[in-house]
Amino acid sequence: MLPNPPMARSIHTTRKTLRHIRRQDFSDPDEKAAVLRKARQQLRQKRIIKWRTELERSGIEVPVAGTRVELIPIDVCDQGPYVHHVCSEADIRAVLSALPEAAVEGISRIQLGLGKAYHEESRRGKEDQADPFTGRRSGEVFPGVYSGMILGVYQPRNAVIHLHAFVFDPKELPFEADLVCLYLRLHALATLVHEVAHHHDSRERVGRGRWIFDRYENVEGYAEKMEYFWSREVVLAYLQRTYESKTSNLLGNLDINYRIAKGLVFKTSIGYNRLQCDEISITPGSSQTPNPPANPEGSSNFGKITYNSWIAEPQLEYNRYWGFGKISGQLRAF
Repeated sequence: MLPNPPMARSIHTTRKTLRHIRRQDFSDPDEKAAVLRKARQQLRQKRIIKWRTELERSGIEVPVAGTRVELIPIDVCDQGPYVHHVCSEADIRAVLSALPEAAVEGISRIQLGLGKAYHEESRRGKEDQADPFTGRRSGEVFPGVYSGMILGVYQPRNAVIHLHAFVFDPKELPFEADLVCLYLRLHALATLVHEVAHHHDSRERVGRGRWIFDRYENVEGYAEKMEYFWSREVVLAYLQRTYESKTSNLLGNLDINYRIAKGLVFKTSIGYNRLQCDEISITPGSSQTPNPPANPEGSSNFGKITYNSWIAEPQLEYNRYWGFGKISGQLRAF
């Protein structure tokens, strides 16, 4: 049973109201920012109340499709030379698999994008500057490395998690690329578990009538608490794991032609292929999740594969002209 929400029609704020406030001139910029912040909160509350009311009247529940982590669709919505989704699909699924099953149950989709439209609608004021590569409202994490002012969004209506990309030129990083990417991966995965906490909160507590979803302090307080716990127990543990694979491939080919006698030629083609793969996987004891034992034991796995192959295709060709005709023949060995 859903709680009885207040009537949405008592809230008159609309998107037009936000545009009108942005065009107005205020003597105090802080006052304008406060008015905008209040209007956004009212608009968000109005949307959520309408959504909860529709669910109550129709009896429709939030979709529970994709409860298995390996079946949750992960879509990349925005790409480009300067758009970087620092977490791979494997990273996302590994972290989700380490979280409690009840927390990820019901996530219908995860989308990786810039979130330009959302940032434009939710911009806070003059401090939100557009990055020089995509024009999204952003802030600088490091010099030349831009992140959205909001790193992720959870949509309770359809149980979709949005993760927003970082924007930077990989040739103009202020530090070593590996160090920067590790730091950004930590932030992105922490954002992921933060939005998962919102999902779990919406399904398990809001959905059961503990409070309605427009109670910002309660909702964010729970998400921040779980983000701290899961980042320490799951995300950091996952990032401690190391996997490295090096592959080398050598291809060679040699063609030989030798004339044995008039009209008789020996030909052969010799090919060589060498494939070598070296793998190393290190799992420290502290990276075992969730709830590692008191004295966890780490493990290391090493692998080396070498593949050599030869191929030779010898053949004899005979060609001779007799009068007005030609005799030709070919003998091959495989």
